[in-house]
Amino acid sequence: MSNGLTFNEYLLTFTYISAGLILGSIIVAKYVYNPMLHKNWKQFMAEELPEPSFDELYPLDDIDDTFIHPKDIKLGNYINITSPDGDIFLRYNREEEGFEYWSKNKTIKYNYLETTARKYVRIFNCKNIYIDRKKNIEENKKRIEESNKKEETGRENGDNAVDNAVDKEDVFVKTKTNKIFKKAIDTTNLAATKANKYIYKGNLTDFSKEAINIPMVENKSKKMTFADFKKLLSI
Repeated sequence: MSNGLTFNEYLLTFTYISAGLILGSIIVAKYVYNPMLHKNWKQFMAEELPEPSFDELYPLDDIDDTFIHPKDIKLGNYINITSPDGDIFLRYNREEEGFEYWSKNKTIKYNYLETTARKYVRIFNCKNIYIDRKKNIEENKKRIEESNKKEETGRENGDNAVDNAVDKEDVFVKTKTNKIFKKAIDTTNLAATKANKYIYKGNLTDFSKEAINIPMVENKSKKMTFADFKKLLSI
């Protein structure tokens, strides 16, 4: 008697295996794949994140906290970036305590200049020279709210003291007391008391050949040559 399987036994084994695979596929398709596809497929699929807008590029939280004294920042450090308002060349001038920029468009949006400055401080590791306008507004808001709270507390204490008086001069005293306290300041539309300074230096043609020969950081970490710069002027 042979120990090997006969042809019929091989065929039967193959049939069992095939039937098991087919049955398993049907169960998975019906109870797993179809519900994902037709009912809650979004929660199983990775959603594509939208591209950040230009004014959201180079977030401060992603830039290393480094400190470089302004006197050690070279005037020859330039960066180039292409904004929705056109190409911008920018550097930091410690004498002016601000950023100087060149562009064909003189009216670059302030938020775009902020993005350009963040790129500068990221490239040259000088985050300390960048003034966070949003943080400044939040700090001012917090101080004003604390001041308003103190004024309100003082006003209530003053009113209670006057209300306890009983002579006829109370009206005068109450009016005088109310005038001592300042009116609460609205914090809904505060402007920053500190912000980055941007100085427009002129058109791209004003950006001298001497400056353009200094290596500059461009989009995609390329260095711009003078020939590349001349192409910009011809656009």
